[in-house]
Amino acid sequence: KQFTAFAVVLLQEDGRLSLEDDVGKYLPEIHTGGRKMTIRQLLQHTSGIRDYLDLMQLAGKNPDASVVKQDEVVAFVSRIRTLNFSPGDAYRYENTSYALLATLVQRVSGKSLREFAATRIFKPLGMEATLFRDDHTFQIQNRAHGYEPQSAGWSEVTPIYDAVGDGGVWTTLGDLAKWDANFYEPRVGGTNAIE
Repeated sequence: KQFTAFAVVLLQEDGRLSLEDDVGKYLPEIHTGGRKMTIRQLLQHTSGIRDYLDLMQLAGKNPDASVVKQDEVVAFVSRIRTLNFSPGDAYRYENTSYALLATLVQRVSGKSLREFAATRIFKPLGMEATLFRDDHTFQIQNRAHGYEPQSAGWSEVTPIYDAVGDGGVWTTLGDLAKWDANFYEPRVGGTNAIE
């Protein structure tokens, strides 16, 4: 989520959007109950929007057992007619806002979040082993594998999400150190973006 947020902030630094813009300007298919919902509210989990992962499970789709694509998330969220609360009235952590922000970055920049982050964040910081994995079939060299317990031992767990923004970053400890260093000596984004 921090990389998605930074991509949005870079677009603001470029003058392409404002954090105070109404989300409907970029994502008109999202229902906000007739209320203004800002990009800042998506970033701060104060939009009132419902969590798409919970709703998919309630609708009978297990997001951990089937591929979830970016456009599918937007289409699914566009069918949600009510919010948990009016935008700005409360805080509730959820994943939907950041998945939607990935689509917003694509619509504003003309590049997928994977492409935008690679060219504007990861490569300039020398984060050579970091990417948004928006294709679950993409093979990552030298990656660590996750495991979960089964009735007879352990089984490998490999995420099959193609949706990103709320997750989907694959990285290394060394690359995260480069990202962290940017907060103390800003090379990407400058002081205003860091603040």
